[in-house]
Amino acid sequence: MKKIFTFIIACVGFASLTFAQSNKVGSGSNFYSTLSSVSHPALTAPGGNALVYVDYALVNDEVVSTLTSEGYTVTVATDWSNFNTLLAGGTDLAVAFAQNSPATGGLSYSTVESYISGGGKMIFATWSTADLAFANLFEANFTGNFNMTMVCSDYISLKRDITGGCFTLSNPGWTTFSLGLSPIGNGTVAATYSNGDAAIILGNNGNTIMLGYLSDTPSVKATAFSNVTNTLTTGLAVPISYWWIVLAFVVIAVGVVFTKRKVIFG
Repeated sequence: MKKIFTFIIACVGFASLTFAQSNKVGSGSNFYSTLSSVSHPALTAPGGNALVYVDYALVNDEVVSTLTSEGYTVTVATDWSNFNTLLAGGTDLAVAFAQNSPATGGLSYSTVESYISGGGKMIFATWSTADLAFANLFEANFTGNFNMTMVCSDYISLKRDITGGCFTLSNPGWTTFSLGLSPIGNGTVAATYSNGDAAIILGNNGNTIMLGYLSDTPSVKATAFSNVTNTLTTGLAVPISYWWIVLAFVVIAVGVVFTKRKVIFG
């Protein structure tokens, strides 16, 4: 009897652990189930190769379509093992989003570390704080806050075509759809939530970005992701204040008056 009781407890514990490792609520289908094992050609002038693995998206997150429209030829990996193999072979841009299960269960830390240390460009997101080691590779940490719904940025590359530089996040069916981030090392806060936590962190000399939200949550999915990929190319630039422009013109005007004072007042 004791053995049976122990077996039941073990089964319940295993089931609880399995459930805890899934972020999806309900039985929504995976948008990526029809995209893997297929090469998606660039739709514009070639911009390089992109390797993508999103373990689950409840709706079209526009990641693949955005990349092909930007000129990338996109390979969607079949699973983390396939992603690890292809990443080790090199690519111009890597996108790894662990949205339903922790990346720790399949993404190779050493492969990602080697790729980043070699100057590779990569975008990463996760729903689970169990992926702290991976977050640290992207010069990010977790604050412990979650499910924030507003992302704002003052940087030109991330504000492009977004009114006011802010967009909302909505939950298509996740337990956790956004995590608060904070920078470590030389990480730079590129966007924030309304509570002040970082929502996007640029790291590794501008070669990596960690998103604090899942790919299928932004209200402006294609625009938001396009701005993220372009930031890896252009870097961050703070818009010049209107008053700095006015001041510059005043300084120029004063300089002209000073140098031409004899002509003006003569």
